[in-house]
This record gives sequence, structure tokens and C-alpha cells, in this order.
Amino acid sequence: MENARLWDLPDAAPPPICVAVAGDRSCELAGRLADLVVVGDPQQELISAFDCHGGTGKPGVGQLPICHDTDRDAAITRAHDRFRWCCGGWPVIHAIRQRFLVETACLNAVS
Repeated sequence: MENARLWDLPDAAPPPICVAVAGDRSCELAGRLADLVVVGDPQQELISAFDCHGGTGKPGVGQLPICHDTDRDAAITRAHDRFRWCCGGWPVIHAIRQRFLVETACLNAVS
């Protein structure tokens, strides 16, 4: 991870380590080191690869971006602001690192 930092350690037992996966390399890493796996795309191949690399018996979590508000328009506005990363799937998320490029990709995806 290029920009990850651990600033403080918890006083109690550390929280579980979650690793989001998208392919074989991340599944291998998660299977060996993670306490649980996170998937954004519901692909059985990801869970199978995670299991093959030591993840068998460890929990998995699906990621689904949602937004709730009593005001429908406010919820839509917030969802567009907070969850634009999900518009193009993993290839877009992985390839684009700068915010303005993400915004451009998402605008193109919905227009």
C-alpha cells in the first residue's frame, strides 16, 4: 500500500484486519494475512481464490454503497458525492487515483 499508515495502536486487542480483493494477487495477500475478506463485486471466483490461499473459514463481507435520508433528493446528492468511486467497477477504481479523474470517469459513465 503506497499511502497507508498506522498512527496509533489500540489499548485493547487490535481490530480485525480486512482486505478488499479484486483478483488473484489480492486474494493471495488476504488469504495469508487478513482476518476477513471484503468483496465489492459478487464474484465466486474471488471467494474461492481467497479460500485457496488460506482464507478458508475466515468471514467475508460484501460491499454495497447505499445512502438513506428522509429527503430523497438529499440522499441522491449525498450518494453521488460519497459513492462516485463505484460507478465504473474495480477497473476504474484501481486505475484512477486522482479525484478529478474519478469525477470525469463517473460523469462520462452516466452521460
